[in-house]
Amino acid sequence: MDITFNCKSCGQSITIDEAGAGQEVQCPACGNSLIVPSRKPESVENTARPIPPLPTDDTKICPFCAETIKKAAKICRFCGSDLVAGKSSAQSSAQAHEQPIAAIRARSGIWDGVKLGCGMFIVLPLVLLGVAIAVIYGIYGGALFPSDSEARSASRRANCLSNEKQITLAIAMYADSNGGRCPMDSANPTLVGSMKLLSNVLTSAKVFHCPDDTRPGAHAATDYESLTALNISYSYVPNLKWQDTPDSPLILDRIYSTAEGSEWPSDGNHGSKGGNIGFNDGHVAWQSRLPAALKDKDGKEVVLSP
Repeated sequence: MDITFNCKSCGQSITIDEAGAGQEVQCPACGNSLIVPSRKPESVENTARPIPPLPTDDTKICPFCAETIKKAAKICRFCGSDLVAGKSSAQSSAQAHEQPIAAIRARSGIWDGVKLGCGMFIVLPLVLLGVAIAVIYGIYGGALFPSDSEARSASRRANCLSNEKQITLAIAMYADSNGGRCPMDSANPTLVGSMKLLSNVLTSAKVFHCPDDTRPGAHAATDYESLTALNISYSYVPNLKWQDTPDSPLILDRIYSTAEGSEWPSDGNHGSKGGNIGFNDGHVAWQSRLPAALKDKDGKEVVLSP
């Protein structure tokens, strides 16, 4: 017949041949040592705690679990208590949990003389990290992250460059239909009259206005009929033949000087920083100074400016 009983530590059901009654066995689930009880009627559940044998000259009673253990034992094999230090297994576990944090604090000089709770132990490094980020941003932030005003200024310059590109392409289309001649409204050309000649190839008159043009009253025109000098932000070099001199400036940000190396005026579309130039071969580029003199096909320095 078999004897079935439960482990008093984990509740595991254990079945042993009745010949093993009174012998010590180990629980297969938790490894706890158990004494096999004598067979009881099947109607009675074997959950009673076995009575430990009385101590002898070679044994003693554990003060924490009252089990009989060897006299020389330093750790109770039943409850795991430290018999030398006089600490129960629960106290030993709590101390072991605290040791890693204590060791970290002891090794780090930043915690010397500071009594920190668990929350402060985490918050202080985050504060130091935030200070470091603020210092780095203060030193390098201006170079890495342009200000909003600089970003808006760059956007307006890009819009201006796009305007000049459209005007330059319109002049190329006009020249293609007029023997290569760029638009001129008369032998003594005017800026407004010459730009109105592009109405058949350039549908919108708004592209003649630079978003950085801050002259009083300057604004984009709604149509070609209402086009005036206040609606035009760009200077124009007349009397050129398309692509005869590819590097010659053709349409450019408002300027009043024609000499090579000249700077844009301080009240120009983009101030004295520079300006966009549409060249006689169709490309457009930003320049800080005039890369070439503003000359017509006859070599005469001339520019029409609003």
